[in-house]
Formats: sequence, structure tokens, C-alpha cells
Amino acid sequence: MRRAERARLALVHGKGYCWDVERAEKEGGLGSEASLPPLVLETHENPREAALAAARRRV
Repeated sequence: MRRAERARLALVHGKGYCWDVERAEKEGGLGSEASLPPLVLETHENPREAALAAARRRV
């Protein structure tokens, strides 16, 4: 997992979750994911509206 993806995890789920992911990667040695392309991060004109829409989808 790339640094930008870890930073996004920390923003969305918290630093504790990001730390768990880093630890799992170190312990598991997930070399197969190294060849995968990075996740596409969407940018929105109105981040507040995007967050509200995402919250509505989760419920």
C-alpha cells in the first residue's frame, strides 16, 4: 500500500486503523499487492455534499 493510500486511511478511519493495516502488511508480507495500480481518489467540487452523500449510502 502506498503512502498516500495510508494517509487517506488515517483521515477516513483514524490513525489506529492505519497502524493496524501497516502492521498487517509487515507481518503478512503482501508482495502480491505491489504490482497493483494505486487507488483512484475522487475529488469533489463540494466535499461537504460528497461526505453527506457517502453517509446516506452507508445507512
